[in-house]
Amino acid sequence: MSNLGNLHSDLQSFKYASIIMYSITLEPIKVLHTDRYSTWHFRCHPIPADIVGMEVEVRSQRQGRVEDHQIQLQLEDEPIGDNRAAPNTGDCHRYGSPTDTWGARITFADINRLSVLTQYLCAVAEPPGSITVDTVQLILHYRPLQLGDKE
Repeated sequence: MSNLGNLHSDLQSFKYASIIMYSITLEPIKVLHTDRYSTWHFRCHPIPADIVGMEVEVRSQRQGRVEDHQIQLQLEDEPIGDNRAAPNTGDCHRYGSPTDTWGARITFADINRLSVLTQYLCAVAEPPGSITVDTVQLILHYRPLQLGDKE
């Protein structure tokens, strides 16, 4: 049986992460708030391993009516895998699981080039919605390859 490993993004380094934020009005009743988080500073070298699951934990402060629109991984600004937006997620939510690859094949060579795109729809009608994303954490679950395994 293989040992499973976990990599957590370094939250201390988060304050130095690249963040791109913007908001646009989609329709008269909702505003789309978009953030993109990257530069994870994983302290590892590419190793022969299979990434078997990915989780993204978002901690935020929400007021009023706010709903997920898109929670998705990006590789060099291109969306990859599945959108993990979910209804009724609350201030702290973890997307994915230790066995969920989000429909994407990620290698260790990719992990420090990954971005997480977060988009939320905020109502502008009473009561208005607003969101401030405090932290985004990326957690990778992997299985080191054994002698004779194929990459």
